[in-house]
Amino acid sequence: LFTGTYILGTVYLGMPRWCLGIGPQGIGAVGMLVNFAVAFALALVSIVIATAVHLAIVLGASRIGGWLSDPARTRTTRRLLALAMVGIAIWFAVSAGS
Repeated sequence: LFTGTYILGTVYLGMPRWCLGIGPQGIGAVGMLVNFAVAFALALVSIVIATAVHLAIVLGASRIGGWLSDPARTRTTRRLLALAMVGIAIWFAVSAGS
């Protein structure tokens, strides 16, 4: 939207080159570089967040490993997690239908 408006405005409407003096031929390349920089930064942030979440899961699982060694607790935990999965499946089904 920005690139098209800038090109049309500078070429056909006589609008001044207000974006750092960049002509209509070069604004697409500038936009591409800005887009790449933003995409790269977001990719880095998402990698850091995903790594932190996985680390928290692994550390949490290692701390409750001894607690889950009891077969009764293991069975109860598996049942609770299965119920949670069924609840999420129902939630997905309901939200997909609306």
